[in-house]
Parts: sequence; C-alpha cells; structure tokens
Amino acid sequence: MPGQWGDPDTELEDYVRWSITNNDRFALEVVENLSRLPVPISVFITDDRFLGLQNAYPVVIDALTEIYHPVVEGLDYPLRVGTPYREVLLTGGIGCAKTYTAVLGMLYGVYLLSCLRNPHALFGLDANSEIVFLFQSIRFETGGVAYKLAREIVDGSTYFTKHFPKNSKVKNEVQLPFNIVLRQVSGDPTAAIGMNVVSVCLDEMSFMRFHKKSVYADDGGAFDQARVLYSSTRSRIDSRFSKLGRCLIPMFCAGSARHQDDFIQGKIHQHQELEAQGIDSGIYVYRRTIWEVKPWEYPSGDIFRVFKGKGSTPPQIVGLDSPLYESEHVVDVPVELKASFLSQPINIALRDICGIPSSEFGNFVVEVEKVKSRFDRRIMFTTDSCTFQGDDLPKVWKTFLETARTDRVWFCHLDLSRTTDCTGMAFGYVDKWVHNRPQMVIEGILEVPPMPGYVVPWDAIIYFIFRASKRIPIYGVSADQVGYHYLAEQLPQWGFKIAKISDTPNSEIFHKFLTTLVEDDVSIAHHQKTVDELLALTVDEKTGKVTKPAGGSKDCIDAVVGLVELLKIAPRHLHDLGWWPTPYIPEMEKNADGSFRVVGGKPMYALPGA
Repeated sequence: MPGQWGDPDTELEDYVRWSITNNDRFALEVVENLSRLPVPISVFITDDRFLGLQNAYPVVIDALTEIYHPVVEGLDYPLRVGTPYREVLLTGGIGCAKTYTAVLGMLYGVYLLSCLRNPHALFGLDANSEIVFLFQSIRFETGGVAYKLAREIVDGSTYFTKHFPKNSKVKNEVQLPFNIVLRQVSGDPTAAIGMNVVSVCLDEMSFMRFHKKSVYADDGGAFDQARVLYSSTRSRIDSRFSKLGRCLIPMFCAGSARHQDDFIQGKIHQHQELEAQGIDSGIYVYRRTIWEVKPWEYPSGDIFRVFKGKGSTPPQIVGLDSPLYESEHVVDVPVELKASFLSQPINIALRDICGIPSSEFGNFVVEVEKVKSRFDRRIMFTTDSCTFQGDDLPKVWKTFLETARTDRVWFCHLDLSRTTDCTGMAFGYVDKWVHNRPQMVIEGILEVPPMPGYVVPWDAIIYFIFRASKRIPIYGVSADQVGYHYLAEQLPQWGFKIAKISDTPNSEIFHKFLTTLVEDDVSIAHHQKTVDELLALTVDEKTGKVTKPAGGSKDCIDAVVGLVELLKIAPRHLHDLGWWPTPYIPEMEKNADGSFRVVGGKPMYALPGA
C-alpha cells in the first residue's frame, strides 16, 4: 500500500525507479552498495530484533521519522537511505529528550552503514581506516551523558550484541564491524584531529565556554567553544562523507535554550532566514517542551498563559482580564507546572520549562521598569552605531548642539575592542550635586561594530573626540587597562586627562551602577542596544560576577558603567570648568574618503622639556 512499509523488494524497486527518474545519483550509488534493505527507524527503535525500546517517546520517533524518512512526492514508500538534512538542531526545555533523540539518530546511522556491503568504498576511504561516530560535549574529560547513553543502549540491544556485535574486549569505546567506532572525546578543539568523522553528537552546546579574550583563539580574541567544535567536525564530515552534496547521516547539535544569541539559537535563526528566502537550509529543528514529550504526566488538560516578554513589557503570567491574554507572544502551559513558575524568576522558568531562550531579561536587574525609566533622554547622536570607516562617522543632532551644556565638564569612557567585539563609547557630565551626591547626565552612547576584514579604527575615534571637543568641553577620557595604554600614547600631549577604569573581579562597579540607577542619580540617553544589554546581564550569586549571556554582548553598557564610575570617583573640583586648563585641539583635515587626519604638528607644551 502506498505510504506504508510493504514488501522490501517492491520498496527497493520503487526507490530505484524513482531515483533513476529524478536522476538522483547519490541514492543510486547508495542503493548499489546495499547488502540488505534497512528497516524504518520506528522499527529499528522499538522492535526486539534491533534496539527493543518499546517505551521510546512517540514524539521522538515521529521526529526521527521526519529526519530519515520524509515523505517524497512521487515515491510511494517513504524510504530514503540517508537524509535530506545535514544537521539536526535539538533545543527546548529541560527534559524534552534532546540527548535521547540525538543518540537514537546516531545509532540509526550506524545501522544504515551496517546495511552496506562496503561503506568505505562508497565514500572512497581506505578499508583499514576507522569510521567514527563522535560524542563531544563541554566536559573536558568525557563525551558527556550522550556517549554513556549510547553505550548502554548498544549493550542492551539484540542487533548490536548478536547481528552486528561490538568488540567486547575494548572497554574505552565501542568498536563494531567495518571498523565503525563510537568514540567519546573531550571538548578540546583539537580532540578530533585526524579522525574520519561520519557524524557527531555535540551536546550541551548552550553551556560551552565563551571567553572574550583567550589563548585558544587564533588572534587572541574571543573563543567560542561551541562554534569552534562545530566548525571542526563539520569540515571533517564534509571532507570525507559528503557525496554529491548529500550526507547519509546528519550531525546532531543539542543544547537547552539559554539566550537568543547562543550558538543553537543563532543556527536556528540562520535556518529560518534561508527558509524565508526559499533556500533549503539542510537543517532540521527539534524544539519540544516536556509536556509535548510526556503528555501523560499532565492529565488535567487545563492551562495557564504566560506572556513571553516583548519590547518594554517583561514576561508575566496573564489572566483573562489582562490585555496581553490574547497576544501572539503568549505560551500555554499545563496548570500542573504553575507552581514551578511561581517559585523562581519567570524568565528562568520560561527558559528551563518552556524552552524559550531569554532575549531581554537576565537576573541582574530586578526592578526592570524602574531601571528602564532612567533611559529617559534624547540621545545626542543621530544613529545608534557607526563604523568610523570612511565617511561612516558619528553625526550629532543640530538641536543638541544648540542646547548642549557647554558650562559643564564633559567626560568620555571608551570600551575599546579591535576585531571580535564592538567598541562602546559614552559621553556625559555631572549636572549638579544633591545631598553631596553627583547627579549625572549621559548624553551620548555609540556602538562601533568591527567591519569584516577590518579592525575598529581607534585613531578615528580619538579624532572624533578632538572634533567634538571644539563644541563641548570634553576634558577627560577613560578606558580599561588595555585601552588606557593607548590613551596614554594619544591624549596627554594635547592636554586631555586620562584615567583607567577597570571592572573588578566581582563586578563591583556594576553593582554600584545598579544602585545609582535605582536611586535616580543618573539620567541616560535612550540607546536600545544598551538597554537590551543591561537587562540581559546575569549575576553569579556565589561570586557576584556580572556577565553577559552566552553569545551576547555588553560593550555599550560597559561604556556607560565605566563613565558613571569615572564621574563618581572624579574629585568634585574636577567638575569645575574653572579648574581645567583648556586642551589644545589639533587642526583636522578631511580625507578624500570622508575620514579625518590631524595636521599642523603637536603643541609646544607636548614637546620634551617644554
């Protein structure tokens, strides 16, 4: 019967006929190498002749069936020896069977190879070389729970103990006929060097290491463990087992939802963008909740609604009387889970229970609305970001120049970066003193993203400060330790004062900044990127360290926090214009590409002995 699994010979003949009609050379080459027709994955998982997992979650079997046996127009039997997908992304809430699905998908890939007469010949490999199914995760010592689960399933299955038995003498990995190996390796980027990797299970990807400055990075910049491991194994699979642009077995990338910018979510966004353009991404997305995987554990059928958070409105449980109840940004949750939502921060519950990654709200800022209300001024710049490349320079509102507080001492803080992160800039001053506390105003915030193939032009940033100083009295500039050394080379000879403002190991200046916001001692220009970065910050309750979410950023909020700290620690007399000697502003000329350069040499007092 069409659409059902019938006589194997009939199915194979139908598949070959369809492959010839559609000129599918990959399918024909695979079929020619078959020694027997593979059973569908649902049979492989549940039948006692194979894995015998009769209690496997139906939603998992359905997903794997979509991956390995998608319905194909013109093919009566949904048989596909291989898969149209290069990658499977598994995400969602805790307990939604991500690792379990990946492991079963990997083992079915082993089974497919076992149905070939000569898998090495199909891919042009030496018959004595290994074909490796790799298990890799965040842990340095092992391949994580995925490998342990795979080994337990193999040890308990009929197929891998009788029909395609492993080498029982080998204990540290699973060695099977045809030199097929299931191997666990560490999360080190070099752990898979030299291996013929046919598929990989990259587990716990959302929790992998991300360091802004690392010796592991080629240029000493950011090190993203998830991205490095993905790139390394993807290239190994493509170079050895991609045939005619197709793969027999996909790779599996698993990770709980954490943040919109983590690796898994970034890949999902890439998939969605390609699909929206009508381009086949080759990616299958498995995204489930625990109640979809285990519906029998939520028998009441009753639900409550949670607003996921959007724009200036934070996530919240909503009732029938709420205008948000019918919003498109709500999720229906079984009522059995309501106590879990009430016992922890709602953004954490959304992430861990519903598998909805946090986009705006971390756990550092508690009084969200009060904090957001401090970003209440019109920003001095006409755009939120610029590259400082050519004529893409900051532009200031004319109305700002007409009303700028030129009777105040202005300061600037730079969170400088070169290639991997954005540079953040913030400009402001102390407006007045109330009860001996400075009342600060941050008028300007600017993001400077690096352009591909270029470094952030620090000199151009300094030249902008020179030009801006002709209209507003910018006298002091600060940066962190690395940036401070650069400032020391560029600014003191012109009469500017410089300072070093660095974050302490326990992020003390972030905690002080939050107090300043809550106490209403600062008014900040509205810059959406800065607001988003602030609200996404997470604090480690044990160490007090304030960090950005995995894959996120905090360059602009770093600049603002650094500036507020500078304004607070500067002695009161430094905020008096009468105290300062006026800096010497060098002459600037515009280049043909729109950028600027300094002309006319240095002032006399900048020369040795002056």
